[in-house]
Amino acid sequence: MSKVPETYHEFMTQKRIYSLTKYYYITDEVMTELLDFMLTPGQQERQIICGEKTISLREGNANTKVFQVTGKTSYIASITITAASMVLLPKITYSSGSSGGSSWSGGSSNNNNNNNNNNNNNNN
Repeated sequence: MSKVPETYHEFMTQKRIYSLTKYYYITDEVMTELLDFMLTPGQQERQIICGEKTISLREGNANTKVFQVTGKTSYIASITITAASMVLLPKITYSSGSSGGSSWSGGSSNNNNNNNNNNNNNNN
């Protein structure tokens, strides 16, 4: 992708597409296709939708092309790029351990005890 952006819109689109390389291994050919897709006017809104192992080019509600990619991190659930924005959704994993809960409740309990002590001191 050696095309120099001519407008602010082209610059921001190129920047969003380049940022995908933080999260995926992407060839130059795929990068060029992504940029060409987003900068070519279409009948409907164009989006790039990234999952764990795929990058899809979507126009309206239909996928026009899907690329198989390898992710660099397992912390991303999806990335959506439109003409106006880039939205990254992290993958949320829940832990069933109790250590986090007990330290949180302990901190809250200590705070309540301090508040009660302060209230008792004010009543004296």
